[in-house]
Amino acid sequence: MCLTEEDLRQIPIIWPNTVYDLLPANLYVYPDKFYLIFISMDYSCPHKVYSIPKEGGEAKEIYDDISMRSFGDDISQKDGAPLQYKDGLICIRQDDSVLVFVNDEGEEPLFPLPVGTANLLKGWYEEGKSILLWSCDPNYAVVVNLQGEVLFELYRSWFLSSSCWDVHGNAANGILFTEASLVDYAYFPGF
Repeated sequence: MCLTEEDLRQIPIIWPNTVYDLLPANLYVYPDKFYLIFISMDYSCPHKVYSIPKEGGEAKEIYDDISMRSFGDDISQKDGAPLQYKDGLICIRQDDSVLVFVNDEGEEPLFPLPVGTANLLKGWYEEGKSILLWSCDPNYAVVVNLQGEVLFELYRSWFLSSSCWDVHGNAANGILFTEASLVDYAYFPGF
């Protein structure tokens, strides 16, 4: 289906048999296509990215090696949600924890994780320019450019802090993020 200003419009999609054991997770919208990430019920299996033409048609698997993890309970940290960038996605490759750029043409490695001990992909710090990474040992946030070079450290806690940030949006002079627990107990997140 496609949501327009007037109503909903159906888009015919031909799905391969490989998606039947997967769950849809993330949708990314581009001028000419959609990317849809499917997650595996088996956590040891990597997740997959499918490309769908904007007007519908055959869904094509373009990548099958994404790492996305969650930590703690259902409202806690989500690590590795791909970042929309140009005509593709920046994501973590499951096999070797390398940050890669993926699009319909293939994969381009950016840099290996961890940077220091920061190995959790949290989101854009400055969209299209710098990425926020998190380390839970010790707890700190670091901002890196797209080559993996550290621009600056944003936060550090040497104590038993178990909170981290999920980035939800960026604007000039601001970031919208939630703080949530990295451990498996009830913790009220806040913006």
